[in-house]
Amino acid sequence: VVLLSERRDTVSFEGECPRGAGFWCQNQGGRNPNLSAEEFQEFAAEAATLLNEGGRTVIALDTPQEIAAAVCNTGDQLLRQLATLALNLAAETLALDTPLSGEPFPTVGAALDAAASEVQTPQLSRTERNALKDVLERINESQNTGVCPDGEDDDDGDDDGGGAPPTGKMTICHIPPGNPSARHTLEIDASAWPAHRSHGDTEGACR
Repeated sequence: VVLLSERRDTVSFEGECPRGAGFWCQNQGGRNPNLSAEEFQEFAAEAATLLNEGGRTVIALDTPQEIAAAVCNTGDQLLRQLATLALNLAAETLALDTPLSGEPFPTVGAALDAAASEVQTPQLSRTERNALKDVLERINESQNTGVCPDGEDDDDGDDDGGGAPPTGKMTICHIPPGNPSARHTLEIDASAWPAHRSHGDTEGACR
């Protein structure tokens, strides 16, 4: 049997772990096998709608194109994590009423609303803004939601799970933000890996 076409009313990762910004940055336009271009576009459209309904207004993220650009933009990490969270909600790996543990917000929805408000009308100090960004990043990495059991591999391609920090040398695929066609293989000190991972690089040689 050869599948010539597939039609689905909705695309979902329901029951899977949330994905980090690196996953959503890399998996646009059908560049990687995890998502087709159409599937990413559907998630991005739902994410943009989510961020501009229910009393939220995030003009900087009101189109699928802006969502797509934001998850690759390492210059504004709060905007990046907000777009990532909206994509995870659109993908149904999280829900607005998912409870948070050890955070100043009771639910994912409360953290989303706080970040949306700050992006639209900045009022926080740099330190407070970074703290809010960190909350969203922990949500996107399943550190405060209980969505994924500790140590479970989220298989999202950006290796954003926990565990002991790597040591020695390692090979990575460096993906320049906004210019994925310029990706190239690098060998780096393992201690530098977290910084590379945070802007979308992947472990192992480029393919």
